Amino acid sequence: MRVPVFVRPRLLILFGCLAVFGLAIACGGGTKEVVREVPVDRIIEKQVVREVVKEVAVEKQVFIEVERPVVITQIIVATPTAVPAAAGPSGTLIVADADIAFPNLIPCKFAYDPQQQVHRWSVFDTAYYWGFDEPGISLIGLGKSWTYNPQQTVLTWKVRKGVAFDGGWGDVTAEDWDWSWNSQHCDGSLHSGIFISKSYTKETRVVDESTIEFHLTEPNLFYLYKFSGPGEGGSFTIFSKAKSDALGEQKADRNLTGGTGPFRFVKWSPGDEIVTEARPDHYRRVPEYGTVRIVEIPEAATQVAALMAKEVDIAEMPTIDAARVADSGINVIKLLGDGTSQIIMQGRFCFGPQGVLDDKGNPVPDRPAFDPSKPWVGSCDPDSQEWENARKVRNAVALAINRQAIVDNILGGFGFAGAKPGFMFKQAVDQYVPLAKAAGLDWESKYDSSAARALLSEAGWPNGFEVLMRVTTGDHPLAVEMAEAIAKDLAVIGVDVKIETLTYTGNRPAVVARENGDWWFQADSGGAPSAAFPNTETWAHRRNPEAAFNSGWELPEAVVLSKVMERCETQQCLDEGRVAMFDWWAEDQGYVSVVNSFGAMGVNPDKVGDWRQPLGIGIHPGNRFSLEYLQKPK
Repeated sequence: MRVPVFVRPRLLILFGCLAVFGLAIACGGGTKEVVREVPVDRIIEKQVVREVVKEVAVEKQVFIEVERPVVITQIIVATPTAVPAAAGPSGTLIVADADIAFPNLIPCKFAYDPQQQVHRWSVFDTAYYWGFDEPGISLIGLGKSWTYNPQQTVLTWKVRKGVAFDGGWGDVTAEDWDWSWNSQHCDGSLHSGIFISKSYTKETRVVDESTIEFHLTEPNLFYLYKFSGPGEGGSFTIFSKAKSDALGEQKADRNLTGGTGPFRFVKWSPGDEIVTEARPDHYRRVPEYGTVRIVEIPEAATQVAALMAKEVDIAEMPTIDAARVADSGINVIKLLGDGTSQIIMQGRFCFGPQGVLDDKGNPVPDRPAFDPSKPWVGSCDPDSQEWENARKVRNAVALAINRQAIVDNILGGFGFAGAKPGFMFKQAVDQYVPLAKAAGLDWESKYDSSAARALLSEAGWPNGFEVLMRVTTGDHPLAVEMAEAIAKDLAVIGVDVKIETLTYTGNRPAVVARENGDWWFQADSGGAPSAAFPNTETWAHRRNPEAAFNSGWELPEAVVLSKVMERCETQQCLDEGRVAMFDWWAEDQGYVSVVNSFGAMGVNPDKVGDWRQPLGIGIHPGNRFSLEYLQKPK
């Protein structure tokens, strides 16, 4: 069996199974286990396809040390059920948000950030949600159950009956699923997570009103994840076909009705506020608050001031302010899970410029941002000196950053130095760093300015260079402060970093168009770990040329590594594949990992009591948007 020539031999020694560009080597051995129908209120425990279920744990407390002890309460509860509020929804809750952009409300127009918004404000439900205690799948959503055929090439979903679209558009049916799925794959779609679902879907078939089949071109372990939501950009969202048919595409896209979640949109004024109201008969959860106002406050310091004055009831806040906010009488809650931050070395588009076909055999056009003269880009030939010089530059940047100082002085201790591979969430660190050590691999991020200067000199840049670093706001309240610290560290080795600050929404169009060839500092503040791990190989570590979203690189080797896991049938196969993937990124440093951070949220104790926050409600900014589980003070 022949492996593509651009794959270096070192990639093939760390794992025992492979599925590359249509070539498959069996992994694991043994007979494939087929998932049968899984009942509601259960969770699939493993990421591999297994019929392993378990009940969810109940609440616990977490204590975090900052300048002085501040009690941070993290609440996790059993699988939620449709429990109505005792006296019905009432009262108004005010929530601060940094960026309010109008959503797209038909699937063809859907993009990453607006999609997160319609889910995180609990206005739209999806097929299923992530687990409520640890990574896994919970069938609490518009899907009642799912099955695979023995070959794992046909996925059959049973649609939950009796769930009404808001606005009088009828109940959700298999036809709505079918239309939404195929519409989100329309020509020109910017839907960031559709690559796997689009590439591996042969056809969809509506069997009856409550049954739909998804026929796959080949088995893919991660295909099922694309029905989840709203964690990991690209969740499958079900819209009303009747609404689109009646209003037409343009009007339907700006009409706020048609949701399936516990709240409905009443008003959406970009740059000002969103107003939602509770649906008193929702199948999954009836909220206690009748109205929620989400007000846009871009500056973190202004959000904190409004929170301390109780002008808003909920706001994410810089963790360095935790003690001060707690002293003012505001309760501080640690967000579930951690967020990663990294410098993304953009401009490494190594399919089209070298005449290489994508993994489907299609030609790839040249990318506007590809410039091999940039120090961190170099050549697309892994055997060339230019490739090695650019790799040394990227590793020099990684060595020059004092991560612990960022954790201590900016994050207030709410975080840790990120592992060297980049985009490794804490669960990945805990699970795969020990496996790497056992294999003799070192993934620790180090701080050594002298070694960094030496590497730059070896790479042919003894006097350093200038670079623009874009910093996107709205996901981490301290992103700019972290970027400024990084710039100071890099100045020591001669790298002059110019910082440009903009919103994620403002940055995304150029990213999608492959027009950015500089650096991008992207930081998430923490959220649901199961929303982003362990399938980072389907998004963070895989940038296919045909995918809509792209963070600034297209590397054949990375695509090969991410494809390894698709046909895995055992946990050993997945583990070996992930170790190989993470190790390649540890050496490549296309992602320069900075820190993993835990977000903090302030809540007004006069308005917020217990808050049951299931995992997977959103990856940024965390779980603060599971407002249907928030309870008033008793």
